[in-house]
Amino acid sequence: PDFHERMDRLRSEGHRVAPVRYYGQTAWLILRHDDTRAAYRNSEAFPCSEAYKRHSAQAMGDKMLLALDGEEHRVKRLLISRELLPQKIPGIVHRLIRPLANELIDGFGDAREIDIVQAFTRPLPMYLITRLLGLPDGEGKQLIEWVEALFGFDIDPERALQARAEVTAFLMPEIRNRRTAPRDDLISLLATAEVEGERLDDEDILC
Repeated sequence: PDFHERMDRLRSEGHRVAPVRYYGQTAWLILRHDDTRAAYRNSEAFPCSEAYKRHSAQAMGDKMLLALDGEEHRVKRLLISRELLPQKIPGIVHRLIRPLANELIDGFGDAREIDIVQAFTRPLPMYLITRLLGLPDGEGKQLIEWVEALFGFDIDPERALQARAEVTAFLMPEIRNRRTAPRDDLISLLATAEVEGERLDDEDILC
């Protein structure tokens, strides 16, 4: 509760970093803006993968972009990001996001009171992801449960690992189908993307 007061005190005492406990190990909290910016720009000294390996790799795999560094990160980022370039976002908004938002709001019906988180903000991103991936709308609720379990690895590792196995079993047939018969969806784009002779394997797409 006194996080900001502690940060101010450390900075006023001239500290630039402070040791903290992070997932059972020592990490260093950078206290100054310029140092933080420099660290983000120096991937050799501060690889982005280190934190990810502590908090998520066991549940989400070690081939996610956040777990990669150097040349491997560069190529995989190109393979994934070119389909999500800024100029493509307006089309996604008009084609998917706005209609979905309207559908969820229409679902409020005549209710005089609603829980906006449960009825709108929680389902919106997951239902959007199902449509981007080309999956049936009915899978949105299940995806929410899987994703929440994966992000809760530190709280319930057994549930997170079970969710990983279930989502893998669910998505693998979809990925393999798109490789042979691509459609207009994100799974197909990832399954068929190629950059500098490199392609994403099944684990890359799952991550």
